[in-house]
Amino acid sequence: MSTLSRGRERFAVVMVFCVGLLTALLFTFVIYPRQQTIHQVLDLNHFGQIGINLYQGKGFSLGDGPTIRRGPLYPGIVALVFEIFGYRNQSSYLPVFLLQCLFNGLTCAFAYAIAKRLFGYSTGLLAGLLCSITPMVLRYVPEIEVEATMTLLITVMTYTAVRCYQDKSVFWGCMLGIATGLASLTKAVALLYPFVFIGLLLWWRWKHHASERASYPVRQIIIALLIGLGLTISPWLIRNEIVTHGEFHGISSNASGEFIRSFINVEPKFVFLRKPFGLGNWDWQANMFENGLLKKHGMEFIAKKNGHYVLVPMNIKMEIRKELLENHIALELIRKHPLWFLWKEFIQIFTFWYIVETPKKSIMVGCIALFCLGFGWYGVKTARRQKIPVEPVVALVLYFNGIYALILSFARYSMPVYPSLLPLTAYGLYWAFVGRKRMNAVTQRAEPTSESMEAVSR
Repeated sequence: MSTLSRGRERFAVVMVFCVGLLTALLFTFVIYPRQQTIHQVLDLNHFGQIGINLYQGKGFSLGDGPTIRRGPLYPGIVALVFEIFGYRNQSSYLPVFLLQCLFNGLTCAFAYAIAKRLFGYSTGLLAGLLCSITPMVLRYVPEIEVEATMTLLITVMTYTAVRCYQDKSVFWGCMLGIATGLASLTKAVALLYPFVFIGLLLWWRWKHHASERASYPVRQIIIALLIGLGLTISPWLIRNEIVTHGEFHGISSNASGEFIRSFINVEPKFVFLRKPFGLGNWDWQANMFENGLLKKHGMEFIAKKNGHYVLVPMNIKMEIRKELLENHIALELIRKHPLWFLWKEFIQIFTFWYIVETPKKSIMVGCIALFCLGFGWYGVKTARRQKIPVEPVVALVLYFNGIYALILSFARYSMPVYPSLLPLTAYGLYWAFVGRKRMNAVTQRAEPTSESMEAVSR
């Protein structure tokens, strides 16, 4: 590669990073405080409270001893920011928001890197710029929520998967394991993607001739991937084993609780946007459904006090009991209502892309998703004709869509996947509006080949 090409690429990635950073700053500090469309809540899910407790020496706690309710990475980042800048009141969250804007810039840079690696410079620029202006990527940057961090880590997962799959590299296999481990310590839902990637490696091995397989150290890559993953998550798994006296073996609890709540998620009034989906509607109804099933087993997490419903304070013993009961309840629901379960999973493949607080916003989010998925499909179709290995990216998008459909699925959970999807979208857009015209010019001079198509795309 020439010095000029390297300079151009460095300029491009810095430019994309800066645009992503600036749009996040603009959205966080100018647009978000002045808009009325999004209900503004600072710390709805108490990640910030855990960060405060960590900073104040009270441990990883929601207020009553240790908790297994959340993954540790994001509250740990919040606590680290407080350790550096101090904590006094809500204004102390300003450095956290600045850091999340920085994460958004890095996310856009990795989206550029994925698309550039697969499709070339022009598509890389388009993917990075699309990432910087996509509303779903920016949505949670101005809140103390896990999504900005999770979005960056999922995009890093995608980049390392692409590098590993293309370069046949043990190093990048280990990096994929570490990236997945960090994402899993943010939200445990990322944990199983390496096994999907291993399936891709084995499929590649089965598909190709022995001479090609000899140059691809599949076994070593799998070992490095699992070692990277295991070393990253094992300290937290050991911590959870210790604080629960061996009764809980995962990263964070409540997967079964979310699964139970998802049976309300697929009611027609929400699926067909007849009722708003906001906190006062679906969330309340789902909570009462979950609480009613727990009550049959002698436990509640919502109780009536002085005529009002209040959350029951949970210590770790109650969290463990709730987790074990809900595991049992979830299995009973599947066993007794298998068709309802299958219908729920099918419907949630679609709700992953469009359901948000109100019908109008759901339609807007759904239209953006349809645009990205439609051109993404066209990008994949074109890439396959050119033998460009997009399988790791497609597998990651399908993995998160599928895993959330199994548990609980609405559009908030699709938002961290967009920077991984947008390189495919960008390639579809490029070929629909630019590449096809260039290819037509090529065909007037010679018969097109996959090599000539790839040259046009780059």
